[in-house]
Amino acid sequence: MIIIGNINLDLGPTVDREAFDRVKSTLPRISKDEQLTITMESTDAHQADNILGLLDTSGFTYQSRGSHDGNTYHIIATRN
Repeated sequence: MIIIGNINLDLGPTVDREAFDRVKSTLPRISKDEQLTITMESTDAHQADNILGLLDTSGFTYQSRGSHDGNTYHIIATRN
């Protein structure tokens, strides 16, 4: 798969219902040749389960990782 574009979505300081809704409304616009990078503060990484579940049910594969400085948490997703 060749990735043509990268969509970045920064969820800001709090992963709440509004952040979840932002991810949910973005997913239908992601094509198979694009990559979605979701960024959140590492202190909110434990709240990523809802977003990971949404990606699963929406037909995305993903990898998650923390930043080198330990301040941010990234989820990199592509459509199956």
